[in-house]
Amino acid sequence: MLEKILKNVLEILDTSKRLAPAYYTSNYNRKDINFTRPKTYLIDFNDLTPIDEYELASYVWQGLPNSELYGKEGHYLSAIVIIAEDITMGAFIVNRLGHRELNSDLTREIIEKRLNFFMDKGYPSDIILSDRNIREYFYKCEKFGTERANLNDKREKDLSGLGLAFTDNEKLLFYYQKLRQIVN
Repeated sequence: MLEKILKNVLEILDTSKRLAPAYYTSNYNRKDINFTRPKTYLIDFNDLTPIDEYELASYVWQGLPNSELYGKEGHYLSAIVIIAEDITMGAFIVNRLGHRELNSDLTREIIEKRLNFFMDKGYPSDIILSDRNIREYFYKCEKFGTERANLNDKREKDLSGLGLAFTDNEKLLFYYQKLRQIVN
């Protein structure tokens, strides 16, 4: 059963067709602002809101640690961002499905799968795990995805405190979308 859940989460992550980091990916819809996602992973998961995607993508991109790897070859930064995005989103999904105990297994699967992908393309990406800052960053991404999934639980249970659980970025996105509705 747990293996099937891991497999399903990996399949959800693999459906993404984004060509750039989620932080720079959008599916802007001029006709319906409610379906506009300014920062998106381009995946379909019912419990994932545009605000969740915005927060998850922002965390990954803005939290990139310093690393000597970035200057060696361009693919290292791409590989690190892809792995971090998948870890963050994977942790979010697996926690929303109620299986927090799968976090570390899923993170290992994602890292292994993505490193193999880059190595198959001829990039010696196994060196990524030799950087302590990157390993810690991946752990922080997993933790953030978990916290974000649990934040949604708190938000749903606390109907009397609407808006109190929202981050500054979420409030900014909310007001941006309202302004776009007025302008259009």
